[in-house]
Amino acid sequence: MNPNSVHDSVCLHLSADGRRCRMLRKPGHVSLCPYHARQEQKLLVNDQKRLENDRKLLENDHKRLENDRKLQRDQVLQTSEPQDLARERLANQVASLGASGKVDAHEVARALVGIYNALAEGRISSRSAATLGYLGQLLLQSLKPPPRPKSKPQPFPF
Repeated sequence: MNPNSVHDSVCLHLSADGRRCRMLRKPGHVSLCPYHARQEQKLLVNDQKRLENDRKLLENDHKRLENDRKLQRDQVLQTSEPQDLARERLANQVASLGASGKVDAHEVARALVGIYNALAEGRISSRSAATLGYLGQLLLQSLKPPPRPKSKPQPFPF
């Protein structure tokens, strides 16, 4: 018997300590005995299952992240609606200034009170309120003071 032919028909599995398996190869298998071929098949199946589980976990994580993003978006939309309504109401109030043809101090004061109330209720930011308040102040300063009634000249008492 040729020593090379025995070597050709022996399992090629190497153990952890470097020893080689002495069993004959499985018929139809290229390099392993029936025991090590089963072990290799189990490892491949386990790896496939692990990969499939990892893929499912990633899909679930992706879906969970998408749901979290949608919830955050909905929360932002829900919390921003009162602010948008307040801004729109204030914008209409400011836009109506001078609708009668003249802007008077009472109309500007009414708009400033609306800004103050919206800030106190938390419907607008303090930055927006400060900007609108400053613009209201500029409007008040730009108004001409109401004309004083002309008084009749008083004769000097001497």
